[in-house]
Amino acid sequence: GNLSVLAPPTSPAPGDLVTLYIRTADKSGVPLNQITPLVTSVEGGGTVLRVTPRFGVDGLYGATVRASDRPNQFMVFRVDAGGLVQEVTISTSAGSP
Repeated sequence: GNLSVLAPPTSPAPGDLVTLYIRTADKSGVPLNQITPLVTSVEGGGTVLRVTPRFGVDGLYGATVRASDRPNQFMVFRVDAGGLVQEVTISTSAGSP
């Protein structure tokens, strides 16, 4: 199978809501709609709010996460789709002075 996180967000402001776009496919590249990815916060204080299919695009899901409220904080999220696992690291921006 194939699992990818498409263009993860870069430097969200502390506390911002951001979306991780996740694509699932079988070994030949055919989108998989029957496996909703499980997204968990592993490190850094980010919070996963929901994972939903993106209608109109087979095999594409959006995970809405809230960034840590701490500036310059590295957050690690783990995406698991039927045993395919990928970790994504995002860092919050310096925030407002």
